[in-house]
Amino acid sequence: MAQIVVTVISAFSVLAGVALGAILSAKAQGRAWRLQEAERSTQERRRIYAEFLAAARLWRAAVMSSEARIVEASTFSKRRHADGGEAAIDTLRLRIEVDLIAYRAHTTRQARSVFQAVRGLAEARGDRPAGQVPDDVIEACRRAEREFATAARAELGSPGIDLVAA
Repeated sequence: MAQIVVTVISAFSVLAGVALGAILSAKAQGRAWRLQEAERSTQERRRIYAEFLAAARLWRAAVMSSEARIVEASTFSKRRHADGGEAAIDTLRLRIEVDLIAYRAHTTRQARSVFQAVRGLAEARGDRPAGQVPDDVIEACRRAEREFATAARAELGSPGIDLVAA
């Protein structure tokens, strides 16, 4: 009888050890998967944020060009403005992506500010020849870009830097 009890206890101990090992392994795999997904998400957001800023700068360069076409109205503005072409379309598409992937509302608000600042530059350029847009309009674009970059860096957990001096 004692031999049967020892055998049953041994069998249950082995089964309990296997079950505990499986539970701990599943938890470790779940934790590793969550960390991997968080890293993938951070990399994807960083890529979209960088592409958005680059597109906005290309849009800004396109409307400041002496070859920019002046249009009376378009999808981007009901006012007379310089057409930003593909750069404007890319900026709009990427701003929408920022809205979809950003973790913080502040990041999306700053992306909208960049878009509005460059649209304002395009509108100012619609009334003036190349090279004669007021400096405050150009500075508004640069400020909006810096504020977006600061918001994006904070959301991504990147250390803060002085973007004015950089």
